[in-house]
Amino acid sequence: MKYLKTSIYPIAVALAVILSSGASFGKDLTGALEALRTGKGREAVPVLRAIIADSTMAAADLSEASRQVYHQALEGIYQLAYRYGDEDLHRVFQSCVERDFPENAVLLTHLGQVYHYHGDYVRARKMWERALELEPEHLEARYRLLELREWSEAPDDLREDYQWFVDYYNRTENIPLPDLEWIGRACVKIDKFEWDGAQKAYQEALDASPELESVLVAKGDLWLDRYDPENAVKFYSSIFKFNPESLDAYLGLAETHRENGNFSGLKEMLDRALFLNPHHPLALAYMADVYLYDMDYEEGQRYLDRGFETNPNHPALLAIQATYAIKRKDMDLVKQIEEKVESLFPNPAQYHFLIADCLQRNYLFAEADREYARGLSFAPNAKRAIAAKAMLQSRVSPASAETAYEVMKEAFEQDPYHVRLNNMKNLFRERENFEVGESEHFKVRFPPGAKEVYGGAAIQALEEGLAELSQKFPYKPENKVLVEFYEDATNFSLRISGLPGAGLSGVCFGDILILKAPDRIRPDGFNWGNVLRHELTHMFTLGLSDSRLPRWYTEGLSVAEEWDPNIQSDPLLIQRYQSNDLFRLEDFDQAFHRPPGVSTVWIAYQQSGDAVRYLTHRFGFKVNLELLAEFAKGLNTSEALANVVDVDLETLNRGVRAQVARRVRAGMTPHQAAQFRAKDAPDATAEAQLPARERALVELDKAYLKRDWKDLVARTGEWLKENSRDVPFLEAQALAYYEEGDKRESRKTLESIFDVTSESYIANQIMAWIDRDYRRWDDAVEHLMKAHKILPRNIGPESPIRQAEEILEERRDWKKLYEVVAIRLKNQPTDGQAYRDLAERALDRGSFEVAQEAVRQAVFIEPFNPDTQILWGKTLFEEGKVEEAVERFEVARKLDPQGGKALLALASVQLESGSREGAISLAEQALELDPTLEEARDIIEGLP
Repeated sequence: MKYLKTSIYPIAVALAVILSSGASFGKDLTGALEALRTGKGREAVPVLRAIIADSTMAAADLSEASRQVYHQALEGIYQLAYRYGDEDLHRVFQSCVERDFPENAVLLTHLGQVYHYHGDYVRARKMWERALELEPEHLEARYRLLELREWSEAPDDLREDYQWFVDYYNRTENIPLPDLEWIGRACVKIDKFEWDGAQKAYQEALDASPELESVLVAKGDLWLDRYDPENAVKFYSSIFKFNPESLDAYLGLAETHRENGNFSGLKEMLDRALFLNPHHPLALAYMADVYLYDMDYEEGQRYLDRGFETNPNHPALLAIQATYAIKRKDMDLVKQIEEKVESLFPNPAQYHFLIADCLQRNYLFAEADREYARGLSFAPNAKRAIAAKAMLQSRVSPASAETAYEVMKEAFEQDPYHVRLNNMKNLFRERENFEVGESEHFKVRFPPGAKEVYGGAAIQALEEGLAELSQKFPYKPENKVLVEFYEDATNFSLRISGLPGAGLSGVCFGDILILKAPDRIRPDGFNWGNVLRHELTHMFTLGLSDSRLPRWYTEGLSVAEEWDPNIQSDPLLIQRYQSNDLFRLEDFDQAFHRPPGVSTVWIAYQQSGDAVRYLTHRFGFKVNLELLAEFAKGLNTSEALANVVDVDLETLNRGVRAQVARRVRAGMTPHQAAQFRAKDAPDATAEAQLPARERALVELDKAYLKRDWKDLVARTGEWLKENSRDVPFLEAQALAYYEEGDKRESRKTLESIFDVTSESYIANQIMAWIDRDYRRWDDAVEHLMKAHKILPRNIGPESPIRQAEEILEERRDWKKLYEVVAIRLKNQPTDGQAYRDLAERALDRGSFEVAQEAVRQAVFIEPFNPDTQILWGKTLFEEGKVEEAVERFEVARKLDPQGGKALLALASVQLESGSREGAISLAEQALELDPTLEEARDIIEGLP
């Protein structure tokens, strides 16, 4: 009951009948049917209508040949009525068949499909039963009737009826080619014939007629049923080579994209399908789902309403309406829909399965699990639902995930061709060999050999993150949170979807966190500690919103809690900001669900974070708790914001844009920032002055490039006589005075800038230079750090923060130096070597807290690097945790058995504990492995 499919008889057969008939309209009909077959259906409509009109007028006197022409014209009109959703053509077809062909099994079968398309299932059934009375071996009528019976009887009870098609195929020769479609579809309903029988029937048809559209669609459906979307797409798409108006091909592609979770592709195919037939109920149901998934409830409801106009009883429309009624907690509507479904379909299994699929995508896992169970109570052997429910156990709860392997194993026995289920089952079998670590609030699974490397750091980070976030978000999981680490990107992807290539580094399924850790052989440069915090935040926000908050908001809250500045998004954000192409709050979810490219997703993440930061800055953190409570009621973004902040969306969007502006400026180079600010004229600047200001800025640039400081002083002075608060000109003047050596005038100009704004990067940097020149070291560092705060991601060799580091190193202010270096490294959160360097230097200079945090970050980036483990051990040793330190050194030794550094560290422990003999032995081993270790030689020689 998925959607109405049509069958176009092989054109050669139809034309042979027509041309041999000698009918007056034969030639016109030939052209019309060819136009219909090749995607020019609009050209066929007037011809077919003329034939039908003339045939109707002379119906009583038509010869048998003319009735054949009339019959073929009606078949064409039936197909065109479906293709374009033309209700007038439907009425023409219905009235002609009822009046002139009441005993024609073929046309009665099609008439049954017309009733079915409009939701009149009782009359559809009568038409198909009548067709079978007239022609007991009419395959399409028999198949249509059996599919309809699946909604009133247990599918298992119909297997023998579907077996009839196989028996018919085996005993019958010269089966009409279109009938092979129904034999193949029946085979799919019978497990043991599913593949060989259907393939054989379809291939026989396509060998005889390679462009038999209905069979090409059926073969695409078969590949989709076999979980092979690539082959499904191939067959659906092949139809467009001869018929670019194939509605069934577009719907098949839409179904494929929907099953793969590709909502961009889904919407594209639905747009094309609805361009052909704006009234198709299944296409409208799926399009409603697209918008409802975005929580655009008004637009989604419009598509539902349009669908119900065509078919008020379509199960997909009812299921999608019920899904989002559940999400919006409108249980009265859910009850109304269920009462209607019960009256229409005594066996509503497929209805419940569709709801479950939609609920799962909306992160309502427990609700989805219940709907699968309800559907399976009506169809206990529905293999696809059994497989889907089995895979869902990996998401429903920590308890269900721990027993999911056995459930998947049993499901796979019933559906041995399910690729996703097989992948996930095999992964869960491997998962049973994972090492387990537990703490008060977490149960953590690590790949073999990983627990000793980073398990302690992971559990500590989880507990610390939970304690910190609990102070903000009052959510408490009922049981221990399940956390799973996967070092291999493929295994991580298989865990979350059953397919490779997810392209993510973390996923939260409520109280289940799935995290990707760095590969032990090829570290891929990401900070899993940051990902851990991001996903842990999701757990809180999903919990407080009852898993009903918009995608943009949960991502925004998680991004706002990260410490990673995500600098890869800066150039894209700058470009979109300057072209006034930022996402609006009400459109954020679309950017996540239907992005045109990966870069769009990056921008959506960062802009969502900026939106949350803006809301928090303006209304206080409590606004987030209030919004989460509103989302828990099932409200969307517009509704929740209206209830909580009482500010219109346009105002909020302007505020978010300002927040993004602050972000992008923070990520600019000094040159970009100067250009960016130069475009912002002071508010007091008259509009008539703007062109003159632009020209003056161009002249400033020329003088700057020539390093003509006198000219620059003169030009800025001229403009500033009447525009004394124009910051870019003041900045240029301060720089020119400084370069000229007139530090007094430069300082006076800088003070004028600070009277206007404290947010001048250039002014703070020049002031720092003046302070440095006069040996006011503390003031110089203070102004350099202010400049850094304005452009925090400018961390190159000549950046203010690097200059501050140089001053502090010259002054031998080690404590302050390492604090500044740690600040810089927050903008390099994936540079493991930089953190190790900082940790080593900080340890040498006694800056223990800095060293401790640097090691922690190094573990988050490259835990399998033996140097990371050694430094971790050294910090533990400094804390007096000798046994734990030794564990780290032993791990480092396992990671690098041919290196001597771990042995040297162990020798140092022995020496500190008073065992000189043991220390010398270890030092000798270390020196043998690495003759460059002078510290080992010192231990052996007894040097201090």
